[in-house]
Amino acid sequence: MYDRAPHSTAVAVFILLVFSAAGTSAIEPRPSVPIATSAQEEAVLEALTESTIFDFDETPLDEAVDFILNLHGIGVAVDQHRLDKIGVGETAPVTIRVKGVTLHSALKLMLRTIDPRLTYAVRDEVLLITTIESARDNPVTRVYNVRRLLRVGETAENLATIVGKTLVAQLAKASKQEAKRASSSDKKKEAAAKPGALGATNKDVQRIAWYQDQLIVRATEDGHHEVQLILEAIAAGLESRVRTSRAERQQWVISAALARRVSLLEHRLSLLQSRLDREKR
Repeated sequence: MYDRAPHSTAVAVFILLVFSAAGTSAIEPRPSVPIATSAQEEAVLEALTESTIFDFDETPLDEAVDFILNLHGIGVAVDQHRLDKIGVGETAPVTIRVKGVTLHSALKLMLRTIDPRLTYAVRDEVLLITTIESARDNPVTRVYNVRRLLRVGETAENLATIVGKTLVAQLAKASKQEAKRASSSDKKKEAAAKPGALGATNKDVQRIAWYQDQLIVRATEDGHHEVQLILEAIAAGLESRVRTSRAERQQWVISAALARRVSLLEHRLSLLQSRLDREKR
């Protein structure tokens, strides 16, 4: 009887080699997506990147929270003890109309309209509405797989240094701009006098470490968001270079093929001309 096992094994090996040649970037996580420690945490982090829609008109905060919970199917909680300390009750009115933005952006806008000292955190597998002060007192450590960003000669240590220096410059600039805007009116002056009202500062990113091909970041959600934006920008730049390099190689191949075709046609024309010249004689 004909034995098909060797053939099947050969096919399996061939498929494995094809996928290996294609590279691992297709199955590796995006460098800007932190490695979740549980399915619930992963669901919350994923939901923050989803598009959402808010249409609240003097809606009590607890009802707005229930809406978000039901719309995105994630755990949402309110750190009411912290909110009570700054005078924000569970029925604080929420008025905001926004659509076509991520849940992260919509939340930041919504909480800012309630009180500039509010923010959110992903803690204990839920999206927790709390204060900026509390978020900075309880930063979250997350790990980012940055293997795709490490080209030949690059290390996670170098990447951590680049991200850290970029964050210092960005957050310092943001703080100065926010302080300048806050001093432009009496209302904003009052908001600026409240603790944490100036938004993202260096306090939002406490530490960036590295291990092999991973970055370990300890930060608030604002800090992690800034880190993710930087990693996304670096990834986009590298992918653009790869696409440009591929396009240049393809253009070179096409040009070389055309040059060979032209050379062949010229050779054939030369032979035809020689033949015509002989016939005339």
